[in-house]
Amino acid sequence: MTSTDPNRKPVPQNRLRRPAVYSALALAACALWGTAFPCIKLGYEWGEISGPASQILFAGIRFTIAGFMTWALGSIFAKKPLGLDRKAVLPVAGYGLLQTTLNYILFYIGMANLTGSRGSIINGTSAIFAIIAAWLLPPHERMGLRKIIGCALGFAGIVVVNIGGLAGGGDSQLYGTVLMIVCAAVQGVANIDLKKIGGCGSPFQITAFQLGIGGIILLAIGLVSGGQIGAWPAHFVWLLLYMSFLTTAAFTLWTLVMRENPVGRISVFMFSIPLFGVLFSALFLGEQVFTMENAVSLTLICAGIVLVNRDDPAMTEPE
Repeated sequence: MTSTDPNRKPVPQNRLRRPAVYSALALAACALWGTAFPCIKLGYEWGEISGPASQILFAGIRFTIAGFMTWALGSIFAKKPLGLDRKAVLPVAGYGLLQTTLNYILFYIGMANLTGSRGSIINGTSAIFAIIAAWLLPPHERMGLRKIIGCALGFAGIVVVNIGGLAGGGDSQLYGTVLMIVCAAVQGVANIDLKKIGGCGSPFQITAFQLGIGGIILLAIGLVSGGQIGAWPAHFVWLLLYMSFLTTAAFTLWTLVMRENPVGRISVFMFSIPLFGVLFSALFLGEQVFTMENAVSLTLICAGIVLVNRDDPAMTEPE
């Protein structure tokens, strides 16, 4: 779709295609997403949240607030209320249903059955699904040897850090693992959709409306299903506001770099999300994560990111 946003030129296009720039922005987004894993676990505890309906309600509140927060910030920067072109409503709404509603139903229920570090590691497979989807779906980005090896290294890193993870976990952990893998697949496909709707508006416009639409639907599902937040202590409210902010910042940055670069080249940075998730889970949840497996995983994942992002003109254009 051709861009309908007359103000679309926040950053010169060539700058967003510089490795140092898109790497910094993509890693910043991934670091923010990495903090979400322990935050969700803390939110369940502090808000006395249990059961799928209440977990979905919690997600709905977060993403609805994030949508309004993004809209307000975007309106301030644009010096006028953000709107969306009529032709862009359906594509952006469809992306919101996929990326926010479906993705986070799976994510929030899956996280309730996993530790913060384990959930972040399994969710890291979304980078693999995104790169494979970019190859299989139009416009079919090239799957060069470097990209194949980079994906293999990233996948190996996730396997290494997950060794023995399901041992003794029982049905609950198996259930959470399956949901998180499906969630990762949805995230991978959603990146292709985001690339396609990149011309529907500015990053603020796309982020605000997809989060708002997807969040309101989550909110409605949670309420209709009987979900409830058991407690509203001050620290829970501040946590909820931070989670909404990280959503606004991460999705805006991700949308900015994704629409100016090939999906496979940016999606590989998603391999860093489990590393950030593991680190923040150790800091905030006290989980034991400083192991040899994690060190090997870090090395493999970083090697995969570097390899995929080495200059290779054949990998930057669709077939």
